[in-house]
Parts: sequence; structure tokens; C-alpha cells
Amino acid sequence: MPPLDRPRNLVRFYFDATTLDFGVAVLGAVRVHPIHCASNTALCAFVLRHEQGHHELGSSEQAADCYGARNAPTEAVEAALAYFTMRPFSGDTSHGSGAARAAVIARCFAGRMSVTHAIRSSFYERGSWATKHSLAPEARCRRDASNEYRACVSDCRQSDDDTEDFRSCTSECRDDFDEELSACNSS
Repeated sequence: MPPLDRPRNLVRFYFDATTLDFGVAVLGAVRVHPIHCASNTALCAFVLRHEQGHHELGSSEQAADCYGARNAPTEAVEAALAYFTMRPFSGDTSHGSGAARAAVIARCFAGRMSVTHAIRSSFYERGSWATKHSLAPEARCRRDASNEYRACVSDCRQSDDDTEDFRSCTSECRDDFDEELSACNSS
């Protein structure tokens, strides 16, 4: 799959019970199997970032694994490392063995952690991290839009018991989020 000419914020995430694997990147979307995700939510979070990596970087499985290791929550990376370390998978035409994938994930995650450590050291030794490394206006706009989206979805969870109402509510949140991101990108 070649890299997609779509900004990251246009990638949508779906549950799809027909997906044969844990997850798959398709044009403009990431589809994950709901049963697999329900059985291991931390691993699912890594898979989401891995598949998003395909949208950002193309078809390379190593690059997508590295993207997942650098962008998924720590708990999700640890779940992926455990999964690939214990999985007796020898690889196929596009995926490396479980051990090889675990090695890539561990290497990329270690790089992420050393950067995090350097940032924390800079913060504690020299003063405010935010003053020295303030976000660009566009990045701040995207961060704020993401926070508003999370809050909106959280409100949907608290207020709607009916599945259809919940879907409608979260769809409205996503539409608002898309509009805010478009405004961020155009300013």
C-alpha cells in the first residue's frame, strides 16, 4: 500500500467483525476487530497506532511498528511487546516474526523513552518546558480540538444509554472535531 495523500486527522477508526486480523489500514480508515479489541484493550491501542502508521508512512511493517511504539501509550507498547515476544509466529510475506517485531518495537520505544527523559531533564534543570518548547499555533489548535472531542465523547457516554443515541452523539462530536481540525489546518 503506498503512502496515502490524506492528513492524519482524516483517518477514521471503525470496528469491523469481518477483519481477519487484529486490524487493517484501508483507504482513509483503520478497521479493527471488535472481539480482539475487547479481549485486549491495551494491545488494541497499539494496533490502532500501528495501522495509523501505515497511513502516515506507507506499507512498511517495521515503520508502522516503530510508529506504534513511538505514539501509543506506554501500557499499549508493553502489551505489544508481551504479545509478540510470546507469540510463536515465524512471519509471512509482509510481517516479520514475533521476535523480530518485538525487537523493532523495543528499539523504537527505547528511543522514545530517551527523548522523554531528555525533555524531563531539561524541564527540571532549566525551568519550564512549556516556555522553551511551546507548541506551534497549529499544533496547539489540534491539541485543543482533540481535547474537546474527548470531552464530547465522554459526555455522550454519560448521558446516552441507547446505542443509537450514543452513535448519533459521537457522530456529532466527530463532525465538530473535523470542522475544528479543518479550521486549524487553514489558519
